[in-house]
Amino acid sequence: VIRSYGNGGFKINDTSLTGAVLIGSDSTVSVAATSIDDFTVQSLQAILSQVPAPELLIIGSGKSMLPIPQSLRADLRKTGIAVECMDTGAACRTFNVLTGEDRRVCAALLAV
Repeated sequence: VIRSYGNGGFKINDTSLTGAVLIGSDSTVSVAATSIDDFTVQSLQAILSQVPAPELLIIGSGKSMLPIPQSLRADLRKTGIAVECMDTGAACRTFNVLTGEDRRVCAALLAV
């Protein structure tokens, strides 16, 4: 569960992390991403390769919603994983709701 976000980081369960994070069903890792353009299928493998595979990737693009780069959208389409992009606050809230519904969701979140 994402407990809070802001001030350049996140509190996930009882762990505080600075900077961007990838959150999967069984792992959370910090990543060196400062822009939505830093996310690629390769850089997201820590969460995309979960078993069972996620059905949805939520991207938190920072303070405002940005379009998903076409190359990332095309690469994700090949994996069969749906992707939604929204500002980081909305992404955190959506992730928590879907996780609470036992959906197979993962998130790539830029810090705000």
